[in-house]
Amino acid sequence: MMQKPTQADIHEALAAAQELLGRTGPAEALGHYLLYLHDRNHNLEAIAEVAERFIRFGLPETEHARLVALLETLREETRTETDKDTGEFGLE
Repeated sequence: MMQKPTQADIHEALAAAQELLGRTGPAEALGHYLLYLHDRNHNLEAIAEVAERFIRFGLPETEHARLVALLETLREETRTETDKDTGEFGLE
């Protein structure tokens, strides 16, 4: 199992990924994909947090609304990916 990177490691990796954007070829693809995965992971962690509270305590109306909004954000992201899918990124 891989150990979770520190906040400093994450910050450094994201800065490096930003620098890769605008280059051509695999370097730009790598930077784009890392930034995409970082954003997606952030959304999935938020969903996991709400789901954990649901499993433990049930789901109050505000938490339900937050979960629905997070899932809709994820769905919209997936719809956008499908509409613009060039086959260059992602695991297929």
